Amino acid sequence: MTGYANSDFIKMVLIDNDEVWPTTVSGSFRVITKGDDHNILGKGENNISELDMINEVLNYGKPTRWRSKANIDRKAPRHFSIHSPSVKEVHVNVGGVWVRFK
Repeated sequence: MTGYANSDFIKMVLIDNDEVWPTTVSGSFRVITKGDDHNILGKGENNISELDMINEVLNYGKPTRWRSKANIDRKAPRHFSIHSPSVKEVHVNVGGVWVRFK
């Protein structure tokens, strides 16, 4: 068991072609609500459902934590938003088909 879960509904392709997926931390997806204390749960970072996280990420550009399945250097959850400079593409899984969102 990994101790975390990745979302299978959205993914990002970074400029180095690594793919990253939103991931849980301590059992919950999280979204960054403000820059101050962005790493502190309950202050700048808050637990959120997977569906709400997807909405916040895609529609409001909020950062969340992402993990790579392949790149050992990105196994730990890192903050990315769809507007991060290292993000090349954003894809959404629609009925089992990956559709480019950005």
